Amino acid sequence: MFAGRIRLAPIFALLLVLGIAACASAPDRVAVRPSDTVPAKVVGVSADARVFGDASYDALIPQVELLRRNIIANRLNPTILAISGGGQDGAYGAGFLTGWTTTGTRPEFALVTGVSAGALIAPFAFLGPRYDPVLRELFTGVSSNDIIRSRSIFGLFSRGLANTAPLRRLLDRFVTFEFMAEVAAETRRGRELVIATTDLDAQRTSFWNMGIIAESGTEEARQVFISVLLASASIPGLFDPVIFETEVDGQRATEVHVDGGTTLQIFALPSSVLSSSGIQAPLPGATHYHIVNGQLLPDFKVTRLSTLAIGRQALTTFIKSSARGNVVEAFDFANERGINFNLTYIGPEFTEKPDKPFDTDYMTKLFEFGYENGKGPAWRKRAPFPGDPG
Repeated sequence: MFAGRIRLAPIFALLLVLGIAACASAPDRVAVRPSDTVPAKVVGVSADARVFGDASYDALIPQVELLRRNIIANRLNPTILAISGGGQDGAYGAGFLTGWTTTGTRPEFALVTGVSAGALIAPFAFLGPRYDPVLRELFTGVSSNDIIRSRSIFGLFSRGLANTAPLRRLLDRFVTFEFMAEVAAETRRGRELVIATTDLDAQRTSFWNMGIIAESGTEEARQVFISVLLASASIPGLFDPVIFETEVDGQRATEVHVDGGTTLQIFALPSSVLSSSGIQAPLPGATHYHIVNGQLLPDFKVTRLSTLAIGRQALTTFIKSSARGNVVEAFDFANERGINFNLTYIGPEFTEKPDKPFDTDYMTKLFEFGYENGKGPAWRKRAPFPGDPG
């Protein structure tokens, strides 16, 4: 999450001490060494609650086929909603969905996916327009004190520069047993909610089926549900990672998970599906909606010739380029198979800049900008390319 317009200088300060820190400390936990195909079982939830995001197409066929069968059997609208990361720019997606509701054309999605900031939006988008007020509160009614607790310079020798305990408390307020029961009920109808995190040890994306977690109905499962959302929103180095207790062959071990955007900015379907030639669209008559909480086109900015400024501009460029690559891949897949492709992102006409991380005034303006676009709704029918007007 929060990698969008947050000041990134602390990341580069952290990089300067990584070599020293690596030499000074040894691993203080038993780490999971997963197989190439099957992730470890997370304690408290079903073993099939997640898969590796980079698993082969053959390995993912059972999950994709199950979704297809459920859509047909339950006569669901074959639509997919994918929501990207973007930090405080997630206010755009929250506003867009809320504005879309006012048109009366917002569908019930068969599959909702979320990464980073999009992971915090996705569960409420999955449950429908009655949760629009929660989206507004999450992205216009919070400040940095509601999200993180800074450790200042001492964070260089901890797990992160900031503790995300405030965000966990915020999620704990919304992810109640009643909320979990609603997600579980929709899952039994054949719908799916999938969140991406990054397994930092394995350097791989994990896809979590949140409905399967919700169906457990226990306090342990509720905490895992919250932890997945928190992990997907935790920038490595800036925010504390999330530790998951796992079990492999009867032995306990741990995994470290961070921001899903570390490996993937947005996804409607796994990359192994999108890149497989000769396969048909997994969903009959599908429509794909992609909400990108950020700009996708190059935005010229004179770079100051200093270490931090160069690094900051390079990281921003990488994140934008990565998101555009994910969108182009999804567009090519849809275009080749006759899927109805739809995209929205923050256009260059929005010129506001935040004064600080989690700037409430900035997020409110961006929410309203998204709200007005959603009333359009302002869908673009193809992926953007450098040189496009916007």
